[in-house]
Amino acid sequence: PNCGDQKHYEPSSEWMPSFMRINPILDWDYGQIWNFLSWSGVEYPDMYNRGYTSLGGKHDTSENPHLRCTDGNYLPAKHLSDWSLERAGRKKRTSSSIDCELQHLCDGFDAKEARTVGLIVVGDEILKGRTQDTNTPYATQKFRENGIQLKRVSVVPDLEDDIVEELRRQISACDVVVTSGGLGPTHDDVTIYAVARALGQGMVRNNEMVELMRSKKKKRAGGGDVGLTPAEERMATLPESS
Repeated sequence: PNCGDQKHYEPSSEWMPSFMRINPILDWDYGQIWNFLSWSGVEYPDMYNRGYTSLGGKHDTSENPHLRCTDGNYLPAKHLSDWSLERAGRKKRTSSSIDCELQHLCDGFDAKEARTVGLIVVGDEILKGRTQDTNTPYATQKFRENGIQLKRVSVVPDLEDDIVEELRRQISACDVVVTSGGLGPTHDDVTIYAVARALGQGMVRNNEMVELMRSKKKKRAGGGDVGLTPAEERMATLPESS
């Protein structure tokens, strides 16, 4: 429903592996679909028998309020009288246009609910063997201790396009994506910019980060007024939703 501009045959997005989407060709409405399911006996998720009419993520899906009974229970989805209200139980998306293809950042999402994680290690020095990757073993241990499944690990060069491509791939497959490397003040530290591109966001000066960096710098200097260098200001420029 939120990718309504797609045609019956639609090529994959530019950041995905190349394939052809085949979208539904039968132009059925909600009621006709349920008539078919009832007639054919095809199995479907039990949540549709408990008041859910449209299923997304657990943080944006609830029972359809138009199926609520006076006793607080819910009718099955097939009893929805107004078929146009199919998505009444879904929270509205509020972020960028790539949300229909990427797991979106929802205001109600709690990272503590994450069950899978992806890890992206950024750095030419890792790929060229000049530096040993000690972050992956450490992160793997911490994920395991917290009961989170590490689903994918990738090592990518200090190239913004490569980082964006891998971020989007992992965002679409994992609850949380962690990056390591490429976050310093030099010209080849482009991870933050890649994150913004992957999420379809702009880069803005983050006042909270500015104050944090000033506080740490002031503590190291033993007090007094301290400012940030242009390189440090660059490190305090983050994606809009940070």
